[in-house]
Amino acid sequence: MMISAVRRWAIGVLLFGAAEAVPVTGWVATNGDAAFVGQTAATSSPVTTSADADTVAGGFAPVTLAVGESLTLTGTVVITGNSGGIPGNQFRWGLFNAPGTPANGAGSNYVGVWVAAPSAGNADLVTANGSTANPFSGSASTVVSRAGDLDGPPPRFGEELSFSLTLTRLNAAEISAEATLSNGVGLLIEWPATVAPASPANFTYNAAAFLLGGTIDATQAAFTNVEVTSSQPSSDRDGDGMPDDYESANGLNPAVPDGDDDLDGDTLSNLAEYLGPDGTPNSGDETLPNESDSDGDGLSDALELANGTNPLLADSDNDGLSDGVETGTGQFVNLSDTGTDPLDADTDGDGVSDGVELGDGTDPNDAASNLDEHFLAIDFNRNDALGSPSQSGFRVVAGASTSSLNEDRYSKNFGPVKVILSQPDEAKLEFRGANSDGSRAIPGGDTSLAFLVCDFVGTRQGTLDLTFANLPAGTYVLRSYHLDPFTSDNLGFAQGSSPTTPNTIQTSIGGTVLGSVQPTALGSAGWNTTFIDDGMIPVIGTGFSHDGTGDLTVRFTAIESNGDDAFLLLNGFQLFRSK
Repeated sequence: MMISAVRRWAIGVLLFGAAEAVPVTGWVATNGDAAFVGQTAATSSPVTTSADADTVAGGFAPVTLAVGESLTLTGTVVITGNSGGIPGNQFRWGLFNAPGTPANGAGSNYVGVWVAAPSAGNADLVTANGSTANPFSGSASTVVSRAGDLDGPPPRFGEELSFSLTLTRLNAAEISAEATLSNGVGLLIEWPATVAPASPANFTYNAAAFLLGGTIDATQAAFTNVEVTSSQPSSDRDGDGMPDDYESANGLNPAVPDGDDDLDGDTLSNLAEYLGPDGTPNSGDETLPNESDSDGDGLSDALELANGTNPLLADSDNDGLSDGVETGTGQFVNLSDTGTDPLDADTDGDGVSDGVELGDGTDPNDAASNLDEHFLAIDFNRNDALGSPSQSGFRVVAGASTSSLNEDRYSKNFGPVKVILSQPDEAKLEFRGANSDGSRAIPGGDTSLAFLVCDFVGTRQGTLDLTFANLPAGTYVLRSYHLDPFTSDNLGFAQGSSPTTPNTIQTSIGGTVLGSVQPTALGSAGWNTTFIDDGMIPVIGTGFSHDGTGDLTVRFTAIESNGDDAFLLLNGFQLFRSK
């Protein structure tokens, strides 16, 4: 059950009072040999006369953060002089405590937090200790957070980039830091709120600085609206650690210190519910102080925290069953006592989620209940060579390892049932052939699932359709096998020693998602079949019923792209029919 918008507002009520943006002024070149021209107190777009001035800074009235207070740097910049993506880490921005007012040619002893914009991939949020003449020196910094480029494209020359950096004092020794970069169309990069040691230790900031490094210098950058905004926490008249407006919104008394009380009787104090398990207010994990069961799943907030389930999510494992009915006993009693694990969407590990099993009338605690008649199975291989591993009841789909030589669909007849493999856009399929089929050791003999993942048919488009024609009426379970995360443009096997981004695979019928799995690379050289056993093979389970009329299509979709392509590698499947 979703928490209503009204109840979520009560949890995330504004914690800060009115704030005013102040421009950053007095721009200087901290490590260059020339000052800015035309500078005035209102200057928000510095121009330098020196190509050496790669680090620039401006000042503002010193701000010393109290516990709960925040300081945010915002602004825009256009960097010109080239085309394409800006090289990685060559634009950086930060909030610092400078030794007095920032001065031309003086960049030593800057202490604070700064951010680097990457060309792609991961970038860093770091703290600077002020030990060098360059505030952005890597030797004077400690990485506190790393975040990926969400949308793929890097920041580009000539486009207006909006940046932000927010620092919040949490306590006597720590801050929370978060940052974003966008291009006016979408969010390019987001560094999530991260707890870090205070930098500087006195929580005082008086400067904003920017690095334009490598092949970029400050003459190429035009800044606008560079401002800092400080936000003060709302009042806490009774000194119980909870702001007055939060208390009023959640049924507490802002005039009485009731932080240690328990308004809703769930054994969690009001203050503990305001702070949340991570001890940081307004971070998204706070429970309701006036509702013992914040997510309405029948379990108290305290019990869910003790059991490891999410007190703000009625279905912690997203299997379609409320946490309150998943009792974890391993024995199904009824729909109110399923015996399933509330932290495992597929308790019996048969590849079909607990919720789907209950809908199909099978036991989610017993894998055998779902796998009755072994109806048919296919391994995808590029040829029908007799030397390939063989297993009774399995067949192969023929194709070439070069996509241009293949068809846009392949089909096989199994008695009256026809199995058709295709792409929605009718593009030609891509295959990878078997490795030394005649000599490969397949552990487990004829019953090993390793046979089903030895060879695959692949696509770069992210979607494959598996269509069954003339499938008899019945209740079925389709189990398919995947091990292949990808980032490179090579459609070979995933290499365990190479950088990979797991690409979650989903199955759906008629637009309804029925299963998912996140593949994993196995072994330093990919798939060494001499040591892989069935328990290491990721499985998608898809349960469905068919009335025996018309074709039935199971769609496999890679829901996250890896670079420019969305790789989807389908190894094979088994189809079971309930008796």
